[in-house]
Amino acid sequence: MVVWFARTLLSLPVILLIGCYSAPVFLPTPEDQKTNEAQSEQWIQAFNENAEKQSHIAGLAYPLLVANSDLCGSKVVTELGIQWIVFNDVVGVVGRVAAINLGISHNPYLTVVTPGSPAAKAGLQEGDTLLSLNGSRIGKDRNWVAWVNNTRLYRWRFNRFLNRALSQRSSITVQYRRGNEILQTDIQPVRRCDFDVFVIEYSFLASEIDGAAVSSSEFSPLNSISYGGTILISSGLYEWAQTDRELQMFIAHELAHEIVGHGAHATTWLISVEPLKRAGLLGDFGRGGFLNFPHPTTPRRYDQTQEQDADYLAMYLLARADIDVSEYANIWTLIPDDAPIMDTHGNLENRRKVIESTLVEIQTKIDSGLPLDPISSPALKKNGGTADAS
Repeated sequence: MVVWFARTLLSLPVILLIGCYSAPVFLPTPEDQKTNEAQSEQWIQAFNENAEKQSHIAGLAYPLLVANSDLCGSKVVTELGIQWIVFNDVVGVVGRVAAINLGISHNPYLTVVTPGSPAAKAGLQEGDTLLSLNGSRIGKDRNWVAWVNNTRLYRWRFNRFLNRALSQRSSITVQYRRGNEILQTDIQPVRRCDFDVFVIEYSFLASEIDGAAVSSSEFSPLNSISYGGTILISSGLYEWAQTDRELQMFIAHELAHEIVGHGAHATTWLISVEPLKRAGLLGDFGRGGFLNFPHPTTPRRYDQTQEQDADYLAMYLLARADIDVSEYANIWTLIPDDAPIMDTHGNLENRRKVIESTLVEIQTKIDSGLPLDPISSPALKKNGGTADAS
């Protein structure tokens, strides 16, 4: 006990120094700004296009995550429906010049306000900067060196600050800046499944992503995957889908895998998101911390039982969110046989019987006025009727 206490005392100054150290903020010089102005315009265009996609996909996922929070066990979160970055999240001279032009500062700058979320209903918009919560000022980010639990110290502190306010489960008064105006609004948080959904978009300037030469063609194939509480939709699949409902079907399928805790291996496709995370282009990706993907190249592959169970639960997730499931089987038949998503999601013919019987089961319950409880799911049965993905 004495030895442990002595070690703790010795380490305390180091911890305090790390927490208090104010690292220099690398602002672009006037020469940098002049030299990189043209490229920064391209950066801003790519940034805005990406933010638009992330906002769209977040809005499509939102009703699924809210309507099915009772199936997510301990994996639920109370939130406002925002994603944000600060100046120190942006890398590269061009990115920093663009960030200044956009108005990204050392306070949380909203990159996504999820359509349909409490924040959106309260009037918050992309580009707003948060200033205070419940009258308490939000501190500025002056430290980009220290990390806590794989998350930058500032983001960790802000998330803790926000979660304390959210834990009261009452409305939160948010003060924010929009242009030259200081505005204020009250937001009522909501509980949802604690899974995030993103489009993997690689149209950013390759030279500005940690110096990595990234070709958008490498990541355009039709694919979707989930890993560690994050659902990823490839930009190829996003562009291929003809309707929002089609995208919601893919999201629901991956969400079902996450809810029941199906295991997965990381892939090179997954690992490739790291440059985007470092560039801050995915907003609050993985709650702001870098996801620790291992580096095997083993493709993700479920057995047929897992795929069938995901189909069954996905259709319930959709129906519970008032999304029509009648075309669920057809959307999979439209995908080319050689698309990567078909390699990882198994043989559709083996899944079709489950899909068809589930459609009848759901419609019978709707017609009879019965609750849409997916009681036939083996994975849910193991947990007493409620999935726990923790």
